[in-house]
Amino acid sequence: MSTASRKLNYATISNYDVEAGQTVTVGRAVVMTATGTVQDAPAQTDLSVGVAMTGGTGAASDNVNIALGGCAVAVLLNGAATAGNKAQFDGTGFLDAAAVNPAGATSMPTHGVFIQAGLTGDIVGMWMEHGNRITT
Repeated sequence: MSTASRKLNYATISNYDVEAGQTVTVGRAVVMTATGTVQDAPAQTDLSVGVAMTGGTGAASDNVNIALGGCAVAVLLNGAATAGNKAQFDGTGFLDAAAVNPAGATSMPTHGVFIQAGLTGDIVGMWMEHGNRITT
């Protein structure tokens, strides 16, 4: 039996489709895919957008409720944005952050995870969560 408290007064919970052929498990972290669907997060990822409140598999029309971390904001793009990728700010707008490179020496600040895709000049949704990642 679970002893976890479920006080969700201020949680933002959204409904998403499960990525085809993938699973979402109750209580696990989830990541968003480039198509805007969700799946269980792999170990040691910095791309989690929330925690699954309901579970499911990637069967046709299977969807789940995800308690999202941070808060949603609309941001202006100054480059390509891919749903599920970390966001960096270049002084003018947001764009996909550089890939993680564990052997790298540069620490780059990140500002969240895109929940929509777009191109320069578009305004898209992003979940804010400040962090850093090691790149080149």
